Amino acid sequence: MYGIRLSDGDTLVSLNIATSGGQLLVVTENGYGKRTPIEEYPRRNRGGSGVLTARLTDKTGRITAARAITEEDSDLMIVSASGVVIRMDVSVIRMLGRTTQGTLVQNLAEGDTVVAVAATNGKRTDEEKDDESDEEREIDSELEPEIESEEPGEESQESETGE
Repeated sequence: MYGIRLSDGDTLVSLNIATSGGQLLVVTENGYGKRTPIEEYPRRNRGGSGVLTARLTDKTGRITAARAITEEDSDLMIVSASGVVIRMDVSVIRMLGRTTQGTLVQNLAEGDTVVAVAATNGKRTDEEKDDESDEEREIDSELEPEIESEEPGEESQESETGE
């Protein structure tokens, strides 16, 4: 039984469960990416050959990652073969049509490629952000060194006795 029939040279990059209102995030090996609404992808029967999701060129390279994302996915981590990791807000990646090549989402050094992409789900609510800020302030105040100050005109005992 086949889920999809692949042409010679094609490989399966990812398998995701699509939800209504979601998007497909695609990133290529040369750092190009895009988001496309799931509704732009027609339903196909089992054993079909799929549909085009990106125009690939030598400039873009092959597709490295494809992820179904929702409005709850806030950040994206992109990892290169040389170990460079960037974190970015998913919303900065342009929403483009199904058959476009995408836009540059990560600048790579000569010979470097994108090897992994992960979406971190769960946008924080305003209340959680406030709680986190309060915790950070408490930690910062605990780490501040206590500084003893002398009143103007007062000199320490050491300077009077010469010790």
